[in-house]
Amino acid sequence: MTNDVQPAALRAHQIQRMAQTRAALLHAVGIALAAQPWGTLTAGQLAQRAAVTRSTLQAHFRDRDALLCAWLAERFDAALAAHQPAPDAGRGARLRQLFMATTDYLMVVLTPLQRAEPAYVALVQHVAYQSLVRLSAPLLRSRRLSAPTPHRDAATAAAVAGALLHMASTWCNGAREQSAAQEAADAAVGLKALLRARR
Repeated sequence: MTNDVQPAALRAHQIQRMAQTRAALLHAVGIALAAQPWGTLTAGQLAQRAAVTRSTLQAHFRDRDALLCAWLAERFDAALAAHQPAPDAGRGARLRQLFMATTDYLMVVLTPLQRAEPAYVALVQHVAYQSLVRLSAPLLRSRRLSAPTPHRDAATAAAVAGALLHMASTWCNGAREQSAAQEAADAAVGLKALLRARR
């Protein structure tokens, strides 16, 4: 009995340590990005900021870009949680949530210091796009008029994600003739029309 308890306790401790190390590495990315451009940061510097070895960093993440993508995904999820609609919200409310979350995410991660780096900006957009494709897919299932087809659904989710990212990027890049909330409402109308057209 004691032998069974010990390995279970050891596994729990290892899982906790792994989670703490991962959190330290992700925190180090945020701190580092506030101080210097992503292109100048090395894996060794990020590991040092997290108080771990470079091999520990590589045990958790394939490379520094994989670490950055994990940090960006966390930022997107945090922005999404900040704009959570009511559980019974309709498609329009969910599209507004996605627009507002995307603008918040872009404003946080695309600081003036980081905007000048094309590789960094490309990763920022890639993470947002992948998240938006995943989050757009459930919107296709509500009030569907025709039978689902995986290929068409994937193309529609990609189109919605691309349109959302473009609209949010345009607004964030200075085309702010109206508030983010009004822009989100207008975006939702346009995206609902896109969804109807692609059924």
